Amino acid sequence: MVPSGGLIRLREALPRLSDSEARIAEFIIQNPSEFVHLTIQELASRSQSSPAAAVRLWKSLGFTGYQEFKIRVASDVQSNVAEEYSELKVGSSFASVLRSVEERHLQSIQNTLRLLDESAVAEAVRVIHRASKVMAYGIGASGVVAEDLAQKLTRIGFPVYEAADFHKAAVLASHLNDQDVLVLLSHSGATSEVVEVAEIAKRKGAHLIAVTCFGDTPLSRIVDTKLYVSAVEPEVRLGATTSRMAALTVIDVLLVSLANQFREEIYEALEVTRNVVKSHKFRN
Repeated sequence: MVPSGGLIRLREALPRLSDSEARIAEFIIQNPSEFVHLTIQELASRSQSSPAAAVRLWKSLGFTGYQEFKIRVASDVQSNVAEEYSELKVGSSFASVLRSVEERHLQSIQNTLRLLDESAVAEAVRVIHRASKVMAYGIGASGVVAEDLAQKLTRIGFPVYEAADFHKAAVLASHLNDQDVLVLLSHSGATSEVVEVAEIAKRKGAHLIAVTCFGDTPLSRIVDTKLYVSAVEPEVRLGATTSRMAALTVIDVLLVSLANQFREEIYEALEVTRNVVKSHKFRN
């Protein structure tokens, strides 16, 4: 399968790009089919920027070269990566609400899977497996995802601490050491409480994993391993929806990868925990 994720990375990173890089990014987002046939010099001219800014752009997006950048964008064009989304519309029918939720969740999951880096997932699996203890922290909707991760890790026998409150998280983080792992859930990567807890754990030597948006954020600058999610939320919304689904998808990928790599010990733990609770299941 041809790797994709070029347009997705551009959209996710756009709010944090410099003016010259943003002009190039906006040109590519609006003209992706034209972009894949342009040289760097032609791209700079068409976007009223400079070749140096174009080089900075693909480097800041994590690509190894301009050609890889174009291949990733071309793959996104073939996949028909969608764009705008509005959650709250006056007079929406029930059918349109169902279709809107379905399309956005599917797009969020698909785009997140395009963004996920195999080596980052492998590193996260490795450090979690060897950790003395794992801590999961997120607030708001991200706290729900942290709770899901903690529940699943507990199910397979890992010592886990979970927090959705800053004070509890700060205290737990202060007891971490270089044998421990802290998983931080923050879609924006700019939530001050999450960043502060990350800084506490960093000083203690813990390995930091972030499930967060793509791009340069206060959280991404601190952590050791980044697992990116793609979920552009509308400005006016009921709450975090697509970002929550995207983060849960990343957690599932992480846990399934962990189970497959260490199948024997994890399956044994699953059997033990299944037997403990199965007596509370009603029988037909």
